[in-house]
Amino acid sequence: GAGFLGGEVAAAGRALGLDVTLVEAGSVPLVRAVGAEVGAFVRTLHREAGIDLRTGTTVAAYRTGPDGRLTGARLTDGRTVAADVAVLALGAVPATG
Repeated sequence: GAGFLGGEVAAAGRALGLDVTLVEAGSVPLVRAVGAEVGAFVRTLHREAGIDLRTGTTVAAYRTGPDGRLTGARLTDGRTVAADVAVLALGAVPATG
């Protein structure tokens, strides 16, 4: 997810020179936390940093090689992403009741 944690991990990966794909179910990062306008600004920052941001989709399944190591992910929109490492930043909903 491209919330606060996912975005920070993605930015740190890019700062280390890694190729990073960030997958977000919403139309823009942080839309539930800060709204669409700020989320669109954050989307621009991620893309300018070289992060491959995929919005409006989630991970449907992970792919592994014969040795069991991660090789990528299939997204719910049908696209695939090659990957050596996956960080799941799924967020939380506070129990306010």
